[in-house]
Amino acid sequence: MIRTSKVAIVFSTLLVLPPLIDFAISDGEGYDIAYIHPEHYENPLYSYLTFFGGFDGKGVTPGLRIEIALFLIISFFYLYAKNNQLILSLIQTIALYSLGFLIAMTPILLKVFNTIAGTNYNYSDTLMSALYLLSTLVILNFLVIVHSLQQKHSND
Repeated sequence: MIRTSKVAIVFSTLLVLPPLIDFAISDGEGYDIAYIHPEHYENPLYSYLTFFGGFDGKGVTPGLRIEIALFLIISFFYLYAKNNQLILSLIQTIALYSLGFLIAMTPILLKVFNTIAGTNYNYSDTLMSALYLLSTLVILNFLVIVHSLQQKHSND
């Protein structure tokens, strides 16, 4: 657990890369870092298969794509070092990409659910912030519960 924490701390420096890369690529202008927005991505499957599709100045920026690629490469090597199984590590890395893509697709999923429910969908940064904060809290609670159950199981 402590070794994993050390690795996570060292590689958390990847979080500062996207704005720096975007700043360099855009000649000092920077880009508005965003997730997959319903108005910019009509075909989620195409975006998934092409690593977030094209970039027209909106959506997943080049810096964010590079960060995601580095994260996936590092994750693959870490998983391979842990389990020493090439195919399993590849499947786990694809699962990580898929989970991240699903999280980034939240605005599209929210629009679909609102359409099904017959309610209006008005995208706003406040709405997305609240949704991601709630999601983070739910995931953290889930991880705490899983960890507690593992501790209880190992003590029995």
